[in-house]
Amino acid sequence: MSGDDYYFQIEWRELLVKRMAHVIGVLKRDAIAEREVIRAAKEAAAIYKTDEEAKEAWGWGEITEDEYRHCIEILSVPDSDTSRSTIACTRLVDFVNDIKGEIAMIKKGDEFVDFKYAMERDKG
Repeated sequence: MSGDDYYFQIEWRELLVKRMAHVIGVLKRDAIAEREVIRAAKEAAAIYKTDEEAKEAWGWGEITEDEYRHCIEILSVPDSDTSRSTIACTRLVDFVNDIKGEIAMIKKGDEFVDFKYAMERDKG
């Protein structure tokens, strides 16, 4: 592989990193919005702290079956940050960091042999 090929390998990776920065920002904003929706829904359903309390209220006719199911659904959402956007953002950040590592390896110069091996491996 010629020197121009190495520069091309660096350039497309840098372009990818640059473009993915915008997507990462969008995913971070989406994750914040999703967390807020979940927090608000849980707060609204906070009248019943457990599945049992909601079931008892339904059993006594204090809430409808649909309200009971909604409470169960809200109570089953974990408090941890496991929204789709958060997971997608984390995965994309990991991917971009891998690409940045490849760029650094290529630029280092003495790692060309490893880079050639990785490219040949990916082809096969």
